[in-house]
Amino acid sequence: MSRDEFLDRLARLLPSQFEELVFRLAVPTEYLSPSTAPLATRAIDLLRYLENAGRMEELASYLHSKTRPGVSAAPTSGGAAASPPGAAARTRIFVSYVQQDAPWLKRLQVHLKPLEDRGLCELWDDTRIQPGMVRRDEIEKALQRARAAVLLVSADFLASDAVRKNELLPLLNRVAGDGVRILPLIVRPCLFEHSGLEKYEPANPHGRPLSSMDQNEAETVLVELARFLMGYVAKPGS
Repeated sequence: MSRDEFLDRLARLLPSQFEELVFRLAVPTEYLSPSTAPLATRAIDLLRYLENAGRMEELASYLHSKTRPGVSAAPTSGGAAASPPGAAARTRIFVSYVQQDAPWLKRLQVHLKPLEDRGLCELWDDTRIQPGMVRRDEIEKALQRARAAVLLVSADFLASDAVRKNELLPLLNRVAGDGVRILPLIVRPCLFEHSGLEKYEPANPHGRPLSSMDQNEAETVLVELARFLMGYVAKPGS
């Protein structure tokens, strides 16, 4: 495939598909123009990076799975990229984490409990999945109702293939069309700046992991995150 053909295929991707590609290939964001730049500009940046890195076969494989010659990936009127009716009314907060960071999940649950009790939001994590339920289906249903997603980021989180495939990639697909807000919360030291998630501003001041703070500092970060979520997902008139 020629360079022009690669650019043509990239131009057919939806913005959410382009972000998925960047994430899947773990392309450092410093090699790309800002997300506000035209897709064509970012496509050229991506192509240049992959050419220099000798990774064009990976790009070709991805594009083959997403586009076909003569078929446009651009959304049509009423297509999937349109925001669904009632999107602003969604109040579910989806939490993505790994078991090693369950203690931080419990602290987040504690801080959001008063908001849940008042009906201002609904927190969802995989502890809601009961025996006999199909895990992947339950995650998909939760994502469909999510207004915001909190990612409890650590080295174990970034290394989890299950999280990447079943939660992060579907989330990135929903960002552009569904108005889902992604909020990374760095709970333990990790290579967040090279994770593909660094484009999303973390809730931590200066990116400091919660584990590096004293208890009062860490709890304050969780309080501020809860306040932000209340303003972002709370039901109108609440």
